[in-house]
Amino acid sequence: MLTPYQLSIFLPAAFVVAISPGANNILSLSHGASAGFYPTVFSLIGRFFAFSLMLLLVSAGLGAIITTSNSVFLTIKWIGICYLVYIGFSMWFSKSHYSLTDPPHGLDNISLAKEEFSVAMTEVDPIGWTGIANQ
Repeated sequence: MLTPYQLSIFLPAAFVVAISPGANNILSLSHGASAGFYPTVFSLIGRFFAFSLMLLLVSAGLGAIITTSNSVFLTIKWIGICYLVYIGFSMWFSKSHYSLTDPPHGLDNISLAKEEFSVAMTEVDPIGWTGIANQ
């Protein structure tokens, strides 16, 4: 359990992190601009499952392993960083362009949800916060 002092530091930090756009929020914004409102809402199911899986893993003890083993934490962190860099370069060098007037082809709800899931599972911040929440 957090002490009042730790809670007074944790809550403002958690608030700032919660309101700042992360990779998933930017991805959802991209989905909304390219696929529309309802496919984007459906894609959020992927993020929900990813965060639920993280909480399940923390409750099963992975949070304790991450907080005690620096090498495990750094390995997971760098896997997430590499994946996000890969996504960034893929988007940067892609030949496709997004148009708000013409919906893109091939973006079905399942692929959008899978993309949200993979980004959420490899994003560094939630993994770190779930490790902190375990203390």
